[in-house]
Amino acid sequence: MDQSKGVKMSRMLSLFACLIAAAAPLSAEEAIQTDWSGGAGVSGPVNDWGSTFEMTSGISWCSIPGQLALSATPLATPIAHQVETSTACCSLFGCDLDGDGDVDVLGAELHGDALHWWRNDGDGWSRFTILDRWSGPRSVRGADIDADGRMDVVATGFANEVIWLRNEGGDPMGWTEFTIGTGFDGGHEIWTPDMDGDGDVDVIGAGYLTTGIRWWRNDGGDPIAWVEQELSDTFGDAVSVFPADFDGDGDVDAAGASYNGDRITWWCNRGGDPITWTEHDVDASFNGAHMVSATDIDLDGDIDLVAGAYHACDVVWYRNDGGDPISWARIPIDENFSGVASVSARDIDGDGDGDVLAGGQDPGDLAWWENTHGSGNRWELHWIDDSYLGAWPIHLVDMDRDGDLDALGGAYYMGHIRWWELTEFASTGELTGSILDLGAAPSSASLDWDAIQPASTALAFQVRSSADPENLGEWSGDMTTPGGIEIPVDRYIQYRVRFESTLPAASPVLNDLALASSSGSAVPEGLQGGIGLLVPSPVRGALEIRWDRSASGPIEVALYDAAGRRLMTRESAASGPLVLSAPAPGVYFCRARLGGAEAARRVVVID
Repeated sequence: MDQSKGVKMSRMLSLFACLIAAAAPLSAEEAIQTDWSGGAGVSGPVNDWGSTFEMTSGISWCSIPGQLALSATPLATPIAHQVETSTACCSLFGCDLDGDGDVDVLGAELHGDALHWWRNDGDGWSRFTILDRWSGPRSVRGADIDADGRMDVVATGFANEVIWLRNEGGDPMGWTEFTIGTGFDGGHEIWTPDMDGDGDVDVIGAGYLTTGIRWWRNDGGDPIAWVEQELSDTFGDAVSVFPADFDGDGDVDAAGASYNGDRITWWCNRGGDPITWTEHDVDASFNGAHMVSATDIDLDGDIDLVAGAYHACDVVWYRNDGGDPISWARIPIDENFSGVASVSARDIDGDGDGDVLAGGQDPGDLAWWENTHGSGNRWELHWIDDSYLGAWPIHLVDMDRDGDLDALGGAYYMGHIRWWELTEFASTGELTGSILDLGAAPSSASLDWDAIQPASTALAFQVRSSADPENLGEWSGDMTTPGGIEIPVDRYIQYRVRFESTLPAASPVLNDLALASSSGSAVPEGLQGGIGLLVPSPVRGALEIRWDRSASGPIEVALYDAAGRRLMTRESAASGPLVLSAPAPGVYFCRARLGGAEAARRVVVID
């Protein structure tokens, strides 16, 4: 980031801090928790829940960041669902392309020279072609590149370029093609992280014939301008790359696999503009290194590596033991898994530690390993399919939006695409939040939440509160519907949520909760100088903006991202509401102007 851009962002953030302080009176406060992926162990008191909590039992909190569900146990026989029986894809990705709330499937058909998507129709699938006659597509991902609320497509392959296909909406969906980068010979794998921490989506890729790992910085604009940068120009036969913060310093590093070089390597992000990178080998003798993935396998707070070797038939994890440079301990998961082409490391059973899914292209094995003791030293093999010829590619995603991870996989030689339910839910679970410091005792408080509760499931909250965080007293009775908290609320408050299910195939899913408290002042929330801005938060879908006014004239409403960039502006002479298209999940600021008066509110958009 250049200095002038950083100063501008800093000033915009300071401006919004002042606006929020002015526009949100001390009479009303709101605490929101939309993510628990930071993990347990924070008892509090805290001023903001953030992404952590105090303790949990039987709750899945990191499998799918941003939601809670019951943890799960492996199914003896995974349940298979067919998507396609005539397309041989070498890359698959599950995401909601059409914005209807369910998970669709993206696929790259290498020898068909085409990119397709399969629309989830609830009881079946409909295939649509995004792009045909594009030479050798090899890797495809879904991401909202331009922050317009629609899921776009990024792809690379033997056409030696990286492209962005902008989702134009419509039925059937329209696509506009843009070039991100050229000269990327033998593009083999891409991801779409925010590499430079500026709030937008960048692209990183491994090119088999480019002798290097590259990333493309999203500089915004219409069309978006892209700046290509290299991590390494000496990493030959690069077939895989995975972005993650391995050294825990808050920025994005990367790991990669070199197929003929038999290497697993990671690059440390040293910052700067352009970013400088320091290369470190993790393993220089991993025969046929084909794919890398990463997660916290052993629950020690840092990110470990998982890799698969095609020729060595190995699935291993490399324990991150810290240090500068990081020291890695090589620990086998399976040393006899033939033709490993794909690996993916996530918390599959929802118990908080990392599990591993792998596909063996030859002879055609698909399986996952359960990390049975959390340490990563004992693994239990669970077969998914041992005759899925050409088992490649794989992707872990919640296909049915029921709260657990499923396996999406292709049988390249058979031309099949399927997904499998791998687990069934536990019957009960409980999570206790961190103690929240409200600063003072409010006159009233209420608890609201957004949850999915299938039949045969139940979700209930309890709270406790006092002026002493060391002695909060007894828990309240169950709250099963949002509303006012009936017990007296003092300065410190804590919540506990309980999940129940009598059906192994179903779990409640909690997306977020909000605690609203008030001192009882007669000043309306958000009222400042003649305009009161009312914005729901957190919100899913379109933003419905309402306001109260004491003066006449048109009202201008603008939406800004966390970096201070204005995303859209609307004007209305009516009394409201005004509906703004929902941006991608994240933190935003909504500002309203009426004459010389201004009001602003922070808005959290969730998926």
